Amino acid sequence: MTLKPREEVSLPKTGFSPRGGIFVAVMSAISIVSTITASFLVLGPNINFALDYFAGVIVGSSLGIIPGIIAGFLGMAYTPILWGNPWNWIFTVPVGALAGFFGTRVGLRPLIAASLSQLIAGVPSMVVVFLLFGLPNVIWTTFWWLILAKQTSEIIVSALIAEVVFSSKSVSKWIPRTTIRGPKAVLNSSLLRNPLYRPPEIQQS
Repeated sequence: MTLKPREEVSLPKTGFSPRGGIFVAVMSAISIVSTITASFLVLGPNINFALDYFAGVIVGSSLGIIPGIIAGFLGMAYTPILWGNPWNWIFTVPVGALAGFFGTRVGLRPLIAASLSQLIAGVPSMVVVFLLFGLPNVIWTTFWWLILAKQTSEIIVSALIAEVVFSSKSVSKWIPRTTIRGPKAVLNSSLLRNPLYRPPEIQQS
């Protein structure tokens, strides 16, 4: 039988179910622990590698926009305590929202969804944060671009982890199901579509 994926797959929307809530909480906790651990990897003066975006990317790409926003917020909940400011939320919350949009409403795989999210939200977020810090003269300097490159690499690593999780049947079965929809050109392409996508014929069997 030839499978013909439709533009929308009617799977249960469980983003706010108890199971979905547990998934958001666990991914946020993992993001916090991995970020604090990875932050010891110093790339340069005042530049550390961390996984700030992990929760927003993996939850957004699997459960959608609102869960992605919540995970992006919770995954950086330690920020005011450690750094004394909430500015990192300006980075992680938009990425979680956009990853949710591109991952579940356009049907794109996490790596593409997260990359597009950073492309759209990365530069504006960087400008806003440096203005909030009172450092307008630093914008567009070498240091500014290094920070942007670091954050982009963090997003890519987070997305690659999500790709591995989504592609593993033994692991992805624990992820709550939600509606994955998008253009047929995306859903019919194994290179573009979200690994969590299942055609109706499969999910009903």
